[in-house]
Amino acid sequence: MNIIRPITNEPALVIEQTPTKKMLVIADLHLGIELTFLEKGVQIPSSIQTNRLSDRLLRILNRVKPSGLIILGDVKHNIPAISNLEWDIVPSFFEKIGNLPIHIITGNHESMDQIEGLTTRNITIHAAEGCILNITKDNKPTKIALFHGHTWPGKELFSADILIMAHNHPVIEFKDEFNVRTYEPAWIRAHWDKMKLATAYLKYLKVKNAKNQLKILQEKFQIVIADNPEIIIIPAFNDLLGGISFNKKDATFIGPLLNSGCVNLDDSEAILMDGTIMGKIKEIRLNE
Repeated sequence: MNIIRPITNEPALVIEQTPTKKMLVIADLHLGIELTFLEKGVQIPSSIQTNRLSDRLLRILNRVKPSGLIILGDVKHNIPAISNLEWDIVPSFFEKIGNLPIHIITGNHESMDQIEGLTTRNITIHAAEGCILNITKDNKPTKIALFHGHTWPGKELFSADILIMAHNHPVIEFKDEFNVRTYEPAWIRAHWDKMKLATAYLKYLKVKNAKNQLKILQEKFQIVIADNPEIIIIPAFNDLLGGISFNKKDATFIGPLLNSGCVNLDDSEAILMDGTIMGKIKEIRLNE
């Protein structure tokens, strides 16, 4: 991952082509989640929470000095409408970032029209199917796919060398001798099973009893599936969210790429935000 570098102790990564040409990637801001907590009797001052997130992002931006920012969906939290709180805090959040070019890939908590209404002029909005970033470093081209993860990625993304996704808010669960449980955000690095993916996607396309899945996908749907791309699942930027314990027995994952069973999560690698390599999920799984 010499062109992709997680930021130590931050839920953010850098895609670097040159020292001066790099993109910062984050996901799952969920601005306005304070209303959900308030409904449950927990009051979190919105100005404090929003400022905390924007200050954290600005610190990372000042540290990395990227040429642009990519947000992999779920900018806002309320579903389906835009809450009054979000009308107030989301535009001001982006105003603080200034004129840095921003790309937003829509998640399941917003639509393209909603993001367009909430954000500023320096923002490019992409559909939920994601987008491709073509990087050339040391004369080697790399095709990077970026998407949220609540839908299947777009057709072009299946042939990428690296896929970066969000949506599941990955955490690793720890349990001590007193059965006290703690949760740490983590990066997940995985790979898919090409044939299982072809079978699952053809099922989604309602193609039954296909005998040569890869050929059908290529000839009928113009989809080429890469052999063994790396899949990076990014932790949520908003630390109030919680997440899915990837090492919990019988964990239920969300989004078609993961819940279809075509990604080999048993052999995926978990890395904590401080850089601690936890090893393969099957080696650190909690059985209860």
